[in-house]
Amino acid sequence: MDNPNKSPRKIVVIGAGISGLSCAYRINQLAEKTGLKIEISVLEASPRAGGKIITDRSGGILTEGGPDSFLTLKPEAENLVKELGLEKDLIPANQKLSRVWINDKNKLYPLPKGTGLIPSKIIPFLFSNLLSFSGRLRVIAEPWVSPKLGDEDESLASFISRRMGPEFLQKIADPILSGIYAAPSEQISLLSTFPHLREMEKRGGIFQSLSKSKPGKIVFATLKDGLSSLSNALAQNLPGKALKRDSPVLAIQREHRGWAVKTSRENFLADSVILAVPANSASLLCADFSPEISSALSEIPFTSSVVVNLVYSRKSVKHSLKGYGFVSVQNGSSLMAATFSSSKFPHRSNSDKALIRVFFREKSPSGEELISKNEDEIAKIAHQELAPVLGLRAIPEEFRVYKWMKAHPVYCVGHGLRMKRIESCLKDLPGIFLAGSSYYGIGLPDCIRSGQKAAEESVQFLKNRHNKNPYVLQSMEASPSCSPTRN
Repeated sequence: MDNPNKSPRKIVVIGAGISGLSCAYRINQLAEKTGLKIEISVLEASPRAGGKIITDRSGGILTEGGPDSFLTLKPEAENLVKELGLEKDLIPANQKLSRVWINDKNKLYPLPKGTGLIPSKIIPFLFSNLLSFSGRLRVIAEPWVSPKLGDEDESLASFISRRMGPEFLQKIADPILSGIYAAPSEQISLLSTFPHLREMEKRGGIFQSLSKSKPGKIVFATLKDGLSSLSNALAQNLPGKALKRDSPVLAIQREHRGWAVKTSRENFLADSVILAVPANSASLLCADFSPEISSALSEIPFTSSVVVNLVYSRKSVKHSLKGYGFVSVQNGSSLMAATFSSSKFPHRSNSDKALIRVFFREKSPSGEELISKNEDEIAKIAHQELAPVLGLRAIPEEFRVYKWMKAHPVYCVGHGLRMKRIESCLKDLPGIFLAGSSYYGIGLPDCIRSGQKAAEESVQFLKNRHNKNPYVLQSMEASPSCSPTRN
């Protein structure tokens, strides 16, 4: 009988964003641990790995085009940083300047201490002038609001307005959620983003549940040389020639007991394929072999955004910038949020500079029109929107613009049911797995966890399959219809 360890099993990971890289890295670890010989190919359509993680450094200024940090409450990112030997480069956000503001008609109001989607400290909230007196009273009446019966999903806007009142939703919760999800809270699923809030409601209300728990401290962290250090380290720890840039996938087809993956450069035969690309891209790739899962994946909507990093002379900014930044109430402006990057992470700029990161999303007033403009025009608009809020006395000395077209998945109401449908389809597609931000979390730790889970499922699939029949790809390897092209 043939020994399955003599011939390597083949896994193709499509997409070299943080999910795909984390997946491939984990597969390599599992192969070494189990002794299973696995040949990994990571196919990336663009010339660079890292996906939305993109770090630029010049003239003493470090900018991030995608995520600028990660939450340590979810351990996956921090643990991976340590595994890769980057712990010495780990930098927490400036805890002395952790204040956040709400921008309402170009006036900044400090977010009361302990207030986020839900106020955890009542006294600071009551003495804040962010909401009207009646709006504040409505919030503290939350314990007397009857819980919603049943387990049906609802939007975050519906839940928060029902529990806390419409003014809290408009002036606090919606700006925060828009900054996180790049979509209006009316669209976002409660059960797919903050399911614990529904459970808290059932246990007697949000405030009563909070009084019995000790929520963890929210800490943001990054790496000294930017988050690209993480994606670069993952890429460098892959087997030689595993990462193939400039290799867009043209088609995936069933091939006997496995899969054929075709690119413009070469073809690959695989026991397992992991789609670590956004659901809209995965939908197109699945269309040939499974119209059912392709249709389900296509139902996950995506939105676009623009990130603008602006560099000012510190003397030209009137505002103290003593905080992490602000989020904006929707009042006709297309400016959704701004991060005071040089305050949140002081190492990112020289002390005489102010680095401000501005965020626009597509689903906002004039958002679609703004995204279509060129970089110079976008930077000019960003400055014009920012100037009255921060008291800017001069134009930016430099800027960097990053467009993300249809790049952000929206977990709409019913997302959980859609995921059950997708998972049901996957049962009929042995060897196909999904990873990425489209499914069970959009943050960096979520993406890493998703990639690691897909890796573990894929390797387990290979082990189970080999135990049943060691002659896995023998017929595929003899097939002339899709023989791999060697480098």
